[in-house]
Amino acid sequence: MTKERKFLKSYASRLMKIAISDLEAAKILFASGFTRKETILFQVEQSIEKGLKAFLVKKDLAVPLTHDLNLIIDRFPKGHAIPHTDQVEDLIQFATIRRYEDGEAILTNEEVQQAIRQEKQGHSNSSQGAAFESWRDLFLFKN
Repeated sequence: MTKERKFLKSYASRLMKIAISDLEAAKILFASGFTRKETILFQVEQSIEKGLKAFLVKKDLAVPLTHDLNLIIDRFPKGHAIPHTDQVEDLIQFATIRRYEDGEAILTNEEVQQAIRQEKQGHSNSSQGAAFESWRDLFLFKN
């Protein structure tokens, strides 16, 4: 069974700042051209993971202490649609095994850029209403 922990609601905004910082790190690493793609995608996964956890904290819900994005999403209240869930499975591997080894799958620059773009979308769409268009929208949802 996955351990869970409750956090003070005030921690949600700090956790979101860390999530945004992780995404910025991914963009810088990608631009450098010298970093393993697995390392860059680890940063993207961490950004999404922390953004999802920040939403749970903001809603005063227990946070699963795991890197498994599916388990985190399973804790979301009913009625909160999660964007891009079809791509969650692809990112989980970068929070665990793939960050310690070079993968056998070939990762293209386009795939890495796409992951960064999807996570970055939230910065520009964060004021949207009930329709979540990005991971960041989850955190800013008021209901």
